[in-house]
Amino acid sequence: MVIVTGSRYNSGERARSAHMNESIVEMQRLLKEIVGHLQADTKADKRKATAKLERIASLASTVAQMLQAQR
Repeated sequence: MVIVTGSRYNSGERARSAHMNESIVEMQRLLKEIVGHLQADTKADKRKATAKLERIASLASTVAQMLQAQR
């Protein structure tokens, strides 16, 4: 176990936290890209936006499962 600024985190908790942060950063990046695709308003851009929304849904589901596991 490692003591970090007064709190105790084991390596598994730190790894999950880092993974959740990376997932949230990726979701934010994808949202920005989706806005651009939707503003372009072409069929190809709508397909790309849809695929990125599906990726966000997958990431969000994974993060939710990690949070449930921490309870």
